[in-house]
Amino acid sequence: MDRINQISGNRIYEYMMDLIKIGWRRVGSEKYKKACNYILKKFNEFGLEETRFESFEMLLYTPFKWHLKVNSELLGLNSIEFDSYPLWHTKSTDENGIEAELIYIGYGTEKEYNKKDILNKIVVVDSIRMMSFYPTMDFWRVYERVRKSGAVGLIVIHDSPPNTLFVEYATRHQTLKDTNLESGNIPALIINYESGMYLKKLIKIGGCLTANLLLKSDIKTVLTDNVVGTLPGKKEDEIILIGTHLDSWFDGAIDNAGANAGMIEIVDYYSQLKQNEREKTMIFVGFAGHEVGSIGAIEFAKKHNELLNKVSTFCMLDGFGSKGYMLENPSRGVIETGLDEAKGLFTTENQILFDFIKSAVFKYKLFPSMYVSAVTGPFSDLGPFVSNYVPSIMIIGKGIFYHTIEDTADKILPDQLRRAACAHIEILNKIHNTPTKFIKNADRKGIPPIGVPKKVKKGSVYVNFNITPNPMIRGTTALIYITSFISSDRIIVDLKWKINGKEVHSPILPQRFGKSGTHKIELIVKDNYGHEYSFVKYAYVINKVNKNLKN
Repeated sequence: MDRINQISGNRIYEYMMDLIKIGWRRVGSEKYKKACNYILKKFNEFGLEETRFESFEMLLYTPFKWHLKVNSELLGLNSIEFDSYPLWHTKSTDENGIEAELIYIGYGTEKEYNKKDILNKIVVVDSIRMMSFYPTMDFWRVYERVRKSGAVGLIVIHDSPPNTLFVEYATRHQTLKDTNLESGNIPALIINYESGMYLKKLIKIGGCLTANLLLKSDIKTVLTDNVVGTLPGKKEDEIILIGTHLDSWFDGAIDNAGANAGMIEIVDYYSQLKQNEREKTMIFVGFAGHEVGSIGAIEFAKKHNELLNKVSTFCMLDGFGSKGYMLENPSRGVIETGLDEAKGLFTTENQILFDFIKSAVFKYKLFPSMYVSAVTGPFSDLGPFVSNYVPSIMIIGKGIFYHTIEDTADKILPDQLRRAACAHIEILNKIHNTPTKFIKNADRKGIPPIGVPKKVKKGSVYVNFNITPNPMIRGTTALIYITSFISSDRIIVDLKWKINGKEVHSPILPQRFGKSGTHKIELIVKDNYGHEYSFVKYAYVINKVNKNLKN
């Protein structure tokens, strides 16, 4: 297995462009089917066995008409129309839309509004994308709570880069079954940060401000497909499972055509080996419906539950390789870091797998990188496999253009794709050559703490974090989370929050503040050499709502 120097970044880039040229590969659509056919054709071209589509039913949601028009007599206009986008899988209106008063409720935490205040109104709420992908509105279940409290519509302000709209489905906490389309649902639209700032000012100075929210969509049951292929190895009962999600938002270069192309290159690499040169059997899967709740990964795990017992390691390919960007605040300027996109190094708290990843990260310079437990954070499509106690890994980087129209091919360089592919092959080779029982015995045992720093000097490590909301009302459960990190020569292996006399290890910390005043929050991060770096911010807690804080 020494042909790794033949991996071509330009070839991977061409595969990626083939997928991007298909168009928006939305699960259940014709373009998604074309992407599946492309992957299946590559599987067959490289000689995989048992290649097939595995079909299952899903709900295909297709919005086709929407608008947000705000009535503002103060500006001498009948209405102002804001650029908007549907929050996926929310209820349609009739042809006339919904006309109602607007009310702004901050981040939508329980302390920021009363149920009676939002009854029969269109709610406007802020939402910040924690670590560029996890909206705060999801953590606080804002959509579910406001619709159950009698709101007739929802407008979400996301903090995506200027001139973009961050889009996704309504909630990560419901599956796309009938329960997600129950009669209690309300229509919802997304607007960007700049539009949101303007709208909040109008609400503040405009008194009773009304809006017309229109959202028309079709919903139907369709069949969609996972794509599967097998490369037999010397051992049929020891399997390496490699997965990637084939659906995307918009061009979906970073998320996820780059990783799809990386899987094709990995398939090509291993298909050129003789069967007896592959210690374990390899199964490759293109999952459907990651962007609507990981439905493809869930279906695969259900269908192949017995197979999961044979899996030595599940390797998820997602956010494969791209340039690094930061969204500066308060200027809202986009800055290219000159490094790769910041990556999370996920393992199921497995020292053997982490050591494989660590070695590959240093060899192929996949920086900046941070270790994350896949047990406490089973993101992407890891969930169904982690819950079935399958040893799992993922090297993932998404960044500020996640789920926006700016997720385009210019954000990725061939060399980044090459290095990511080579790193994964290095890791997979080591998994091939390690007895499955050793990997399974090491799973869920944790990564041993690093003690006294080694001779390597302390490096340049930058980590930024945010507190949301801040200021906040006493009794609020705030969210404290990493927003960005930079390091070019070491891995961050631990995060420790120190607040109000307690310590917590997690990239996202929900913290309830029951006492007013100023609270010091210290973040201590540790690198793989044992050096620590400290960063401090303050949370400001007040006793009751100050309406001026919301504007």
